[in-house]
Amino acid sequence: MEKEFDVVVFFEVLFVLASIAMLWFAAYVVYRLVTDERR
Repeated sequence: MEKEFDVVVFFEVLFVLASIAMLWFAAYVVYRLVTDERR
């Protein structure tokens, strides 16, 4: 049971990190598009 809990926590942390990375990348792309459009 202990090992199963560790796996769940590991995947939850991995999911959170992936979500943050995707949000940061999307915000960066939108920022680049907006700044390029203003030039």
